[in-house]
Amino acid sequence: MTDHRGSSHMLRPASCGPLAAALLFLVVGTARAAHVGGSGRMADRPLARAFAQVGESIAWSTVSGKADIFIVVDTSATMMDRMVGGSNRVKATGESIEFLVQKLDEAQVDYHMRVLGFHDFWDEQALELSRWTPHPDAIRLRMADFAVMGEEQILDVLMQTFDLFQHRMAAEKHLVLVCDSPAATSWEAEDAVAELKDRVRRRFLVEGIRAQIIGHPEPFQRRLAADTAGVFVEMPPSPPAEPRPIAPPAGRVRLEPSALGGAFASIAEHALQADPSAFADGDLVLLLVDYSLSMQGRLRATLEGVAVLDAALRAGGLEPEYAVSRFGEADGTVAGGLMDTNVTQPIGMLEDLPRMFRHPATGSEDLRAAVARAALWAREHGARVAIVVTDEPPATKTETTVALGDAIAQSGARFYAIMPLRDRADSQPAPLQALVDALVASGGVAVPMPRTSYIASSRR
Repeated sequence: MTDHRGSSHMLRPASCGPLAAALLFLVVGTARAAHVGGSGRMADRPLARAFAQVGESIAWSTVSGKADIFIVVDTSATMMDRMVGGSNRVKATGESIEFLVQKLDEAQVDYHMRVLGFHDFWDEQALELSRWTPHPDAIRLRMADFAVMGEEQILDVLMQTFDLFQHRMAAEKHLVLVCDSPAATSWEAEDAVAELKDRVRRRFLVEGIRAQIIGHPEPFQRRLAADTAGVFVEMPPSPPAEPRPIAPPAGRVRLEPSALGGAFASIAEHALQADPSAFADGDLVLLLVDYSLSMQGRLRATLEGVAVLDAALRAGGLEPEYAVSRFGEADGTVAGGLMDTNVTQPIGMLEDLPRMFRHPATGSEDLRAAVARAALWAREHGARVAIVVTDEPPATKTETTVALGDAIAQSGARFYAIMPLRDRADSQPAPLQALVDALVASGGVAVPMPRTSYIASSRR
């Protein structure tokens, strides 16, 4: 089976009459804070609540602080159904973008947006596309020009969006799909739907695109969002039907970007007082980062914290180099492009670190195995300092953790850790305290992982 519709679609540009051009100029020139459009409280608008949850999901999974958001909107005839407030689903989508943007602004995310409307009419596919812009009001204005008619072939459109997604290299990619129908295709070949679903899912995973879906409650759309660290929210029904409650994904914790700055500053201060020569030019600092699903909302704070560490060391006249290891695993998938622990080649520029964290974190972690392998690597490559960042204590037996302490001692490296700790040492679980003792014996310290500063939740 080969790709289809390579050149059959139509891209309809925005109307560019004098009045529209003048209006666009005025709107785009407006500051982000002065959002126009939209009416009524979010509590009275189920689609607005859905977009707020999408905004929370984007903020939670964005590591670099930059997000390119491609909003793909079904503009077929079924989207003419009226929502609360009297707007059809397409217009209500435009009105609800402000609630997504509010969540991004609160999380200090630098976002650019693009919108694509799609439908089929008389066997012709119509795609209406905007430019990339940092101004959500320009997106809303573009959507007001969308034609709503015909049918939809969601899989055909998703296969074409990948070529339209290239924008900022350092930004995470998020695709927001807004639809009210199950995924379908115009292909008539046997098993075409199943094959295209598999192709779409694989492309999302390979390219690190997060799928944020307000759509039809079919298994494909739910799984696509779950597998890519996105969120699925069912398209609210038209009144008088009542929308189902929006349940936030479990366990989504997001630290503020600066939340780990103090922890990394403490490590830098301790290290400089203990033995600054460990950070001499050419010596490696090994960063061992938990890349399991529960760490996704903590990764941005981790990168910000590493920048604080590096600045403190360089202020002391040192020039450290870094090697980075991510660890995490899940059945049938790869955490961040890696299965289990993998130590990279040294990275000299901190600006390169966000690229290592562009794929979604997933699965669980084995802290004991990761630290044991890191200790071996440190000994073989001469890394004199290792810093572990995790949100989970070692889930292992005490005697196994004692063996881990021996591996740390034999590595010759000073180990630090940012990890969950209890207020009193005598209340620590035995495996956790054994690991803390091993860190201290190596000359390092354990610093507590901050408590949750944000938990994703539905807004009523």
